[in-house]
Amino acid sequence: MKAYVGKEDRQHSKGMLGMVKGEGPKLAKSGSSVNCICLPFNLQRQKHWILLVVDLKECEIRVYDSKIDLCRTQAVEWAVQPVAKMLPRLLKESRYIGDGLLLKSEWLVIRVMDAPQQVGG
Repeated sequence: MKAYVGKEDRQHSKGMLGMVKGEGPKLAKSGSSVNCICLPFNLQRQKHWILLVVDLKECEIRVYDSKIDLCRTQAVEWAVQPVAKMLPRLLKESRYIGDGLLLKSEWLVIRVMDAPQQVGG
């Protein structure tokens, strides 16, 4: 089974690019003043939410899961892979980044194994 990440030449919407540039609502911070972005992410098969922390300085995505035994690390990495591939392209299109480390085709996905865990339910 393969994850669909879209066409390589697809352009992102102007609204999304504007948000990355900090052109959103007046309360929005400029993208250049942010080091990390927190993204809630749904694992559809498990009907379970995890947290992705996108580290813009280290070019990696850390995965926090409060029910770490629910699914294997490989399955989580596979589910997050489309985000890891899309981010460098989105940041380049928005002119947030130039050439260099940030342009690698796919960012590293790291599952944080010592995240706080839910007890019960």
